[in-house]
Amino acid sequence: MRLGIPYILEDAENQLSVPLCRLLCRQHARLLQLDTDIEEITSEMTTLASHYRSFNTLLTIPGVGPIVASMILTALNDTQEFKNGRQFATWLRLTLVQFSSVQQRQHESFGRDQQAW
Repeated sequence: MRLGIPYILEDAENQLSVPLCRLLCRQHARLLQLDTDIEEITSEMTTLASHYRSFNTLLTIPGVGPIVASMILTALNDTQEFKNGRQFATWLRLTLVQFSSVQQRQHESFGRDQQAW
């Protein structure tokens, strides 16, 4: 889509009004600038966080990139607080910890307060 917008704007037969073409052109420029900003910030975060061994370990998890890994490291007090991967997955709220008693069963999150990002 980012590459297609200039071609759409140059097409004289697309019947887009001049004000709409200008608007699309400005929005396309903003989108490209946001892409550049995100790349720069990601590079800075990667450089800063790469000094932590845990950062590189987090990057081995499918779907976890530099931004998510940095956020996880920021939220954790101590990366060694988890005994295994299941506890870490529970902290991320990917799984539930089950506490059972004779009369009740409930699911609770492990290891951190209820906080919104």
